[in-house]
Formats: sequence, C-alpha cells, structure tokens
Amino acid sequence: MFFYLENRLVRVGIIYVQLLAEIRPYLAGTGGGVLELVQIDGYVVKVRLSGPAAGVMTVRVALTQKLREKIPAIGAVQLME
Repeated sequence: MFFYLENRLVRVGIIYVQLLAEIRPYLAGTGGGVLELVQIDGYVVKVRLSGPAAGVMTVRVALTQKLREKIPAIGAVQLME
C-alpha cells in the first residue's frame, strides 16, 4: 500500500512492520494484543488496537507517538477498538 503525504511516497507496509516491532514489547508486557492498520484518510491514520493492551493508556500513547515519529506529516491518529 502506498500513499502521498506532503509529496513524499511512503510505503505503509514497511513503516507498519517497523512500528509493530517497536510496539510489540509493550503489547506483550500488558497481556498481548493485536495492532491493525485500518485506513489512511488524507492525513488521518486509523489503527485498531485490540486485546488486553487496548485498555492500557501507555500503549495507546506509545503507538500514537511512534506513528507520528515515523510519518511526521500525520495530522491525527485515530485508535479504534
């Protein structure tokens, strides 16, 4: 999957795999969970976090921070359950 942000082509699959590798320790440390890219709508990225980790605020914050770190042009991250 590809999309444009500020005239830059970003390969979402690679960023997603990198992000998952960085977030996985948080997920495991909170009882596990599943992270899924749902949709990219303009500058809004929608992800689904499910399982026990979905209710842990530090995991939710870390996920949002990591996404914005990887794709600085993101306007908003929406976490869906």
